Amino acid sequence: QVSIAIKNPDTDTRDRANAPDINDSSIALDIEYMGRHVYLTGDAGYPVICSRFDENRRSGNVLKVSHHGSRTGTNQEVFDKLKPAYCYISAGNHKRFNHPHDETLEIIKRGNAFLTISKKIRRTVCYQINS
Repeated sequence: QVSIAIKNPDTDTRDRANAPDINDSSIALDIEYMGRHVYLTGDAGYPVICSRFDENRRSGNVLKVSHHGSRTGTNQEVFDKLKPAYCYISAGNHKRFNHPHDETLEIIKRGNAFLTISKKIRRTVCYQINS
């Protein structure tokens, strides 16, 4: 059985107090399959992720790192709360924003999660869970 929960936006996180930039109020999903979670966080900022996603007590989860690996999307609290074993960052080669940010990569590195970055492998990242 697969469970898909739309975690954001909702009436609590669509206002300026929680998501000052509409980009931080991104669509975010929690997909559960066989006790593991795939977190698709879109461009949600870490305050939204921390408030909308439940703490996970199991490891082995998959995290699509928010906002191309931006420091505004994934912080230590997000990483500790979701406990990802696998992290994926979708980021292009645009130099203006310099995604992913070093701070985010360091958090993932310290957490010993497997990391794939689309611009490093030069193709779109594909997510797949096998039973």
